[in-house]
Amino acid sequence: MECSSEEDMHLTSHDDINFDPENLFNYYISCLFCTPPTITPSDARNILSGSNTELISEKLANYLHSLIDEEPLTILERFIIMLDAMEYCVNEVCQLVPGDITTEKTMWGVIRGALKSFPCCSALSTLMEKILILSFYARNQAKQKDSPTNGIYLEMYKLTLLLFSAFSNKETLRMEDVISKIILNCADDFIRMSNSHKKMNLLKKNIVKQLARKTGPIFSWLTELELSNEMEVKSFYQVRTEYFLLTNISDTIFDAIIAYPETGNNIKVIGKFMSKFGVQGREMISKCIIESINKQLLHVGVSTDVILRVYASCVESIKILDNTCVMMHRICKIIKDYIKKRPDTVRSIVNYLINDSASDWHTKTQQNSAMIVDEEDMAQVNDEFLPSIEENTIKHWKEWNPDPPDAPPGDSRFYRQSADLFNMLVSIYGSKELFVKEYRQLLAERLIEEEYADIEAEKGYLELMKRRFTDGELQNCEVMLKDIKDSRHTDVKLEEKDTVKFTTQVRVISKHFWPKIEYTSFELPEIFKDSIDKYKKSFEEFRASRTLTYYNTSGMVVMNVELNGVNIDMSVTIIQACVLLIYLEKESYKVSELVDILKLPRNTVKKACEYWTCLGYLLPTEINDDDGYSIVKTPINSEKVRKLLSNQDQESDEEETNTDDCTIIDSLEQYWNYTRNLIANSSDGIKPERLLQLYKMFNSPSKRGPSLDHVVMLLQRKIKQNILSVENGVYFVVKDNQT
Repeated sequence: MECSSEEDMHLTSHDDINFDPENLFNYYISCLFCTPPTITPSDARNILSGSNTELISEKLANYLHSLIDEEPLTILERFIIMLDAMEYCVNEVCQLVPGDITTEKTMWGVIRGALKSFPCCSALSTLMEKILILSFYARNQAKQKDSPTNGIYLEMYKLTLLLFSAFSNKETLRMEDVISKIILNCADDFIRMSNSHKKMNLLKKNIVKQLARKTGPIFSWLTELELSNEMEVKSFYQVRTEYFLLTNISDTIFDAIIAYPETGNNIKVIGKFMSKFGVQGREMISKCIIESINKQLLHVGVSTDVILRVYASCVESIKILDNTCVMMHRICKIIKDYIKKRPDTVRSIVNYLINDSASDWHTKTQQNSAMIVDEEDMAQVNDEFLPSIEENTIKHWKEWNPDPPDAPPGDSRFYRQSADLFNMLVSIYGSKELFVKEYRQLLAERLIEEEYADIEAEKGYLELMKRRFTDGELQNCEVMLKDIKDSRHTDVKLEEKDTVKFTTQVRVISKHFWPKIEYTSFELPEIFKDSIDKYKKSFEEFRASRTLTYYNTSGMVVMNVELNGVNIDMSVTIIQACVLLIYLEKESYKVSELVDILKLPRNTVKKACEYWTCLGYLLPTEINDDDGYSIVKTPINSEKVRKLLSNQDQESDEEETNTDDCTIIDSLEQYWNYTRNLIANSSDGIKPERLLQLYKMFNSPSKRGPSLDHVVMLLQRKIKQNILSVENGVYFVVKDNQT
């Protein structure tokens, strides 16, 4: 089919006409390049002189635009035929204008100029982009193992390479710059296409190798394209692959921070890539981490201990990610601001630092003995002129870099970069004085409550902290440890006299050096009174001019309880032991009777009774319209009791709340009869959120009301007493307790 008129060209440009290769070839040479077989030498010279270039460009542009919606394979086939037509046209013109050695070069210039002209360039780029995508896709499919279509895709891929080679030929079309530009512009698309089934995971080893496996096909493809600027293109792609990694780790970077130090190498790689993209890279990673923290960490369902562990991991890992520590302080501040609102935060931090060997802060404290300085103390200091900073800057001036643009103005670089895990945890308090105060309080509780406090271990921790604080700040703690050591010596001396019925260990403390100990005086059973009085008398003989004042509610009792032939050793509080000892007199007591005997608040007595109820020794009963408890008559399940005691030891730190919280939970007990009836009368059970709304109605606006945590704790207390059960967050009354 020959199309020699503009009308025919226009028709074929816009109508869906399928050409066979021969007719398509004729169409190209006749209509697009104006070199039909009937061309004359005069027409050929006109083409060489550029007289027809504008017409050729217009016809070519119309045709290229008509291909925009075609399938990539169709475009590839037509372009290959068009290349053959171009070569035919050049040869035809050369034959019509012999003797001029520049004819071939000039004719290729005419075709090249038409393709690069304004009407054609945008359509040509779009079509070439489709063919490049087809090329990369065909290569990937051809590499698939055991695929029946391997051969087809391989031939398709070879055709694309042939096409690109012809377009890049420096003697003819010289369009390598167009191909390179498209490859660079579509870099992100090609990276996504490459091994799309492979995902980046920071929890797996060697993220660099993961990235290489993901993007390896791209670099092999770029090599096979044989571009003259191959190294430049590959260098650009290397940067884009690193950027791709940064944008595709959002689902694992938070997990990698938690898993630190196992993921330390991967985090270091991310930090290296991030630094190449300046503020953009830092903002991208910071936003990703902050979103994960807000979504997965900072909510009521996560315990304070878990949040502290993640906080510690953030401190250690983000320092590797960003050695300026700007990101670390920014991200950790979000966790700090949230966790400061929790009532058990202060105690949890001290417990974490003292008990958590996994944090490895003890070793790092030995390596770093710098004193703790509060942030506000550094606010007005130009730390560039501090002797240590100035000396270090002069020594390593070649490695010096300014603070990143996102660093807060006026921020102390010295304070920011010298902060380690210990400093960051202490900073949650707001000042080191508060930390020392709480450490002293917790140390006192451990030394008093624990049966055999590890004095040497406590002394070791104290020595470590003396590296961070002045001696005066921790002097009270040293006196406390000395008191316990002296108390043990006194116990040994008095035990040799064998004046008491059972072993009695007393902590003799120097009152003015210990934190204030809250205690309640109450009536002790005679067996305890006798032992304490004899110990006191022996002490007065041993330590002349000194006497003892007992804190009755502090301390523990190690006892063997036998009921219905079952013996179990356990360690309980003095109040819990006193309550059980009363039941040696008779099997059943009203709560009011226990209150009169012990001279203790009703809530305290009831709480001790609930403890024994939970273990299975007491049974709640009603005696003359009053709450009461009686000794169980069925055999004790010793295995169950030991398991409960073990769980209580493990959960004692986790479930510890301050005095205000305990008071609030206990205050909800006054509504228990109403609450129990409400739950019992609801066939669908009750959620704690509904109970919270009811309790808030009863609460005085001027007082601190219960939170959802308090309501849940109350309900959990009733579950332990076998009064309630829970299923999918909905609470029900146990059938045996509905009456």
